[in-house]
Amino acid sequence: MGKDTPNPDFLKTLFPDIRVEGYDIRPWSLKQTRLVTPAVVRIVGKVMAWMQEKQGIDWSNVKDVPTKDVLSALDELVPSLLEDAPEVLSVTLGMTPEEADEKDGAAMTALFLSIMVTNVDYWKSFFAKAAGVSAG
Repeated sequence: MGKDTPNPDFLKTLFPDIRVEGYDIRPWSLKQTRLVTPAVVRIVGKVMAWMQEKQGIDWSNVKDVPTKDVLSALDELVPSLLEDAPEVLSVTLGMTPEEADEKDGAAMTALFLSIMVTNVDYWKSFFAKAAGVSAG
């Protein structure tokens, strides 16, 4: 291992694998992030609209929106968000959208939510930086 190569054990500490329904859930690679961005933008838009309407969340300062509040919105929104689940699963888990769409509801929901939870802090930071504020 070269001087500039990260230690794999150190990376596993930062990004531990989560095993769900027989799949290892990991944070998205740069390529996966690029491919999944259209679906995530739709998902984030739905979550933000719901939270603003139902909880009065002010999105002008993203760092003040606790991750737990974002995740709590997922419970009520899951049926609407599952429209984008096959795309997220196929990019994240390396299956075709058709294979992802064939998963039963419980498996798809567990996989989808695990993937989103694994990546939500990353996206929160990304959108905060895009908006010019700190995600805290």
